[in-house]
Amino acid sequence: TLAGLSRLPHLTLLQHHVLALWLTALTTFGLGLLVFFAEPRRRLNQIFGLYSLAITGWAVNEIFVLPAPDQATASFWAYAIGWPSIIFLAPTFLHSVLLAIKGKHEIAQRILRAAYAFSFVFLGMHFFLPEVLTRSPKPSSGYEYFRQDISTLGLLIPLTFLVLVNLALWKLWRACRQARGHRKTQLKFLFWGSVAGYLGGSPDWFLVFKIHVPILNPFGLYSVPCYSIAMTYA
Repeated sequence: TLAGLSRLPHLTLLQHHVLALWLTALTTFGLGLLVFFAEPRRRLNQIFGLYSLAITGWAVNEIFVLPAPDQATASFWAYAIGWPSIIFLAPTFLHSVLLAIKGKHEIAQRILRAAYAFSFVFLGMHFFLPEVLTRSPKPSSGYEYFRQDISTLGLLIPLTFLVLVNLALWKLWRACRQARGHRKTQLKFLFWGSVAGYLGGSPDWFLVFKIHVPILNPFGLYSVPCYSIAMTYA
């Protein structure tokens, strides 16, 4: 049996990256649909559905950009699917968290409104002012063939991502500490699942800057489908 296992084909790092992204896309899209159609008029279900679409769009984009056979293919997926999904990923995550914990603090709501406003500005600049924020993918010297690219001004996108994700995690942590009983268990599941998912998926940002984090690139991505399951449960 061990001899038979040793003859199984070994996946390259790029193949692991793409496999983890396929698992992410299929799991997140399927669970997002399941949650949305379970109660489509509920606001949390609607926003969670949009959040799931953003994660799915990011994953599908990378599936086709990283191993792209040519520049035109990589540029199409990044322009049409990738950056629009990435831009709205963090705002919809924060929105989902605030709805899940029933957070109605005025400051948090103002930050959320500002986050969506910035996201629509980023989206408009992406589509109508190409190369100002986002750029066409560049050939990579790492295990992937192409990598996403941004301008100096485009650093606002990962900076906004960092701020919003950490704010959402902080709000979740505070809600966990205040909750009791089954609600506390749900929120702890959501918090630690989110931490694992973002620790595993966020290092993809380093690829933009030509940095490869050992082990996390690409194996950390396998935590993202598990995170999607945790989000759905909570």
